[in-house]
Amino acid sequence: MNKIAMLAVRWSALWLGLLGSYTLFAQDEVVALYDIESVSDSADVYLEASLPAEIYRYTDSAQLKDIVVLDREGTVLPSRIRMAESKTQSKPEIITLNFFPVLVGTPLTGAILQGKTQLQIDKGSIAISLDPSNVQPSKDEYVYLIDMREHERVLKGLELSWAVDPSSQYLVVEVSGSHDMNRWRSLSRTTLVQLQQGEQSLVRNKIDLPLTSQPYEFLRIAFPDQPDVQPLAIHAEPLQDVTQTPLLSWQVTGTLAQQQDSLITDDGPVSAWEYQRDDQATIQQLSLDFGKTTFGDTVRLYSRPTAQSNWRQRYLGVWFNAKVGDVWQHSKAIEIDANADPYWRLELSNGLQDTVTPKIILHYPQQLLQFIANNNGPYRIGKTAEVPQQNASNSVFSQLLGESDVEWAMVGLKPLENIRLPKAQQTQQNWMDLVFWLSLAIAVIVLLFFAIKLLCQLPQENAEK
Repeated sequence: MNKIAMLAVRWSALWLGLLGSYTLFAQDEVVALYDIESVSDSADVYLEASLPAEIYRYTDSAQLKDIVVLDREGTVLPSRIRMAESKTQSKPEIITLNFFPVLVGTPLTGAILQGKTQLQIDKGSIAISLDPSNVQPSKDEYVYLIDMREHERVLKGLELSWAVDPSSQYLVVEVSGSHDMNRWRSLSRTTLVQLQQGEQSLVRNKIDLPLTSQPYEFLRIAFPDQPDVQPLAIHAEPLQDVTQTPLLSWQVTGTLAQQQDSLITDDGPVSAWEYQRDDQATIQQLSLDFGKTTFGDTVRLYSRPTAQSNWRQRYLGVWFNAKVGDVWQHSKAIEIDANADPYWRLELSNGLQDTVTPKIILHYPQQLLQFIANNNGPYRIGKTAEVPQQNASNSVFSQLLGESDVEWAMVGLKPLENIRLPKAQQTQQNWMDLVFWLSLAIAVIVLLFFAIKLLCQLPQENAEK
């Protein structure tokens, strides 16, 4: 009996050791997500990669604390996550331009402009006289002349304002340029739009101009389809630098909600869709995608952290989606407070369930993964099984670099196939944890059973002696 007991104890101890080894292995397990493309220059040690939006579907941390870089042997390399640097782009500086209506078909030399404004053109000179007692323009067709010689700057574009009525919500505009008002070159032909719904509006009133080394001295604006439209103001946009942070964008497809009544009880039936995110990003901007369906109406957006929580309204306003020329344009992205809620709801006016299928577009600043290579590639990006309280590789990274300013070499990423999503991994991990704890309990019970049995046998053996 003692031999059997000792054998059982040994097997139980061995089983406990194996379970302990499993727990250590599970804590260090890393799921590979991306292959890092080969470095063009083997001497490059400081490498960085732009992380795609899909990374937030795999991670369990909005700060990407569980994302690591591995070398060929699986060693975790020092790394850190940083927001991509803002890019410098041109920003317009608004300049108000004076414009003068000219009757279509009137020769520009000695032409009479709108009202009592006179435009006199001689050889190499132009004279404009203004009469403050301007009368209202007639219904004749006009083009509009702008003298740009006082500005002498290359323009990025023009910004036009006009009196809007139902016939002029969409306005075709032609812009031409000239150095002598005899030979004109077409610069742009585009469609502008002004849509109004209550206090909300969709305005696309900017005209892009081709960049030239020498600015034109005169500009001419015409409205070929609606020549009776009168501009209220024209502004110029000279080139100027501005910084913008690059954004990641991805879409979420929804389904028709079971509850087609408004969450605001007195609003009655609505068209409602519900969405479920599978990412961990804390977004601050989102857009709506109505595809190629014209839309201009009130929308309500709600979100909640769990399926059982109450809905909270995040946005109430008007959204526009309209075709301007050959391009579909929409309202600017909606600004919201930092939000990682997975459940969203969109409410539109009643009766649109079979007309549109709106999607939600999420926006988040581009993130870069920087790491220090060890010449033991190829390298991979992976996700640890557990989210650490502190990112050890980030701490080592900071200690190695300190405040040093180094030059980073950009590398590409190649996504791996058949990656298990975090939810599937979490479900499998839960089953493994259940098996572990059950096995541990059984092993402890077996040890206790034989320990008690051995203790009971000791008095009997002493008595026999």
